[in-house]
Amino acid sequence: MLKKIFKIPQFLDKYGLSFLALEELRRFGNWVNDGKLYANLVEHFNAKKLTEAQAKKVAFGLFFSQNSRINKQGREWIPFKKQKELFAEVFPFVSEIIRILKIRNHKDLSVYLQRVESYIFIDCIARELVEEGIIPLTIHDSIVVETRYEQQAVEIMQRVFMQHFNALPTLKVTYLGTGNRSTRGAEENGSESPKMRPAKFIREHVAAHGGMVSQPQLKEIA
Repeated sequence: MLKKIFKIPQFLDKYGLSFLALEELRRFGNWVNDGKLYANLVEHFNAKKLTEAQAKKVAFGLFFSQNSRINKQGREWIPFKKQKELFAEVFPFVSEIIRILKIRNHKDLSVYLQRVESYIFIDCIARELVEEGIIPLTIHDSIVVETRYEQQAVEIMQRVFMQHFNALPTLKVTYLGTGNRSTRGAEENGSESPKMRPAKFIREHVAAHGGMVSQPQLKEIA
């Protein structure tokens, strides 16, 4: 899908040299992978006194709202117009990509992201774990494994992300039942590769699949 977008002639006319767009995509990827998208947006819009919650609304307004709607009077209007304009000040190329991805249906982008997530965690990571004799529990963008399999799980997740995204993620490891966390990833190997944003863990979901959250024998890796 993205390959088709890059072939659209108006992108070349609007952005001129392609390396400018690539630099913007790289910067956007770094902000997201470092988990600092909202914090960096706040810093960029410091003069506008945005809070991190408002910065999140800016991003969500762009990603998941319709490009335009028709009101009762038959006039076209743009939902979250202000938020979209703010985001476009920082990432004009990314904003245009997102707009195009939602032309047919504004839900296409969220569905696409969900499919990428499920493919990576179920079809790739979980499959490799099972092939290694490790049975994981997947919860959105995290997995739960027994403590003794932590190192293998981390290595498999890192390998999958490198294969598909050419990025070595920093993974957040949570010892279930303790709330303690440790970080595993790019820093351990002295790499400067982008870090993956930590995911939130849903304890109720784990409890529904065996009720073992009170035992620190399991680890969530996200």
